Amino acid sequence: MTNIEIYNVLRAGGMTPAGALGTMANLRAESAMRPNNVEDRCPISDVDYTFKVDNDPAYDFATDNGSFYGYGYAQWTDSKRKRKLLAFARARGASIADPAMQLDFLLAEMRLDFEDVWKTVTASDNLLQCTQIVLVFYENPKIKNLDVRYQYALEFETEISQGAAPAQQISQAPTASAAVQIGDDLTVKMLQLAMAHDGYWEHDEITGIKTPEFRQRIVEYAEDVAGC
Repeated sequence: MTNIEIYNVLRAGGMTPAGALGTMANLRAESAMRPNNVEDRCPISDVDYTFKVDNDPAYDFATDNGSFYGYGYAQWTDSKRKRKLLAFARARGASIADPAMQLDFLLAEMRLDFEDVWKTVTASDNLLQCTQIVLVFYENPKIKNLDVRYQYALEFETEISQGAAPAQQISQAPTASAAVQIGDDLTVKMLQLAMAHDGYWEHDEITGIKTPEFRQRIVEYAEDVAGC
């Protein structure tokens, strides 16, 4: 998943531009933006560790048999958080290293378990503030290297502004149509939920998968909403 795609997912999930960039800066510092990154002190490779978690139901991902290796974009380490991450992946039928799954989990975890962080990254336009609150209260590493992470945030800001054609559109809260163009899984699920509430999605399961049926439903839904 590219940096721009990650930015788009975080923005569509509700973060301000500063919130998304500050979060990305912390992910870069934690994992170098690699969703299969296991902490360096783990004796096996990222690929082998991920294969073990995905294929050995008996493996204790939550505690790593007492070693507590950080893993993923955010280097989740706490046993309760890793247990929730694994359950989230299993419910999706996804690999523990799936980038879209991890970003969806991050958004849900912030919203549900880190209320002050979530309030800041969804309301603040201050890049330094967003970078700092994610560092201190969401990641909380031993070394609080804010200067390094803020520099990453500034670099991402330049990259997004120069490399993303829709960046100016994304600088504001995404509309439903813009979110569909972004095409992230979380937004599709949100739209399906909205359509289901209004009677435009008839399936019991909210899949997040864009199908011809979904596209037709969203066209009908958008036309009817515009006519209201």
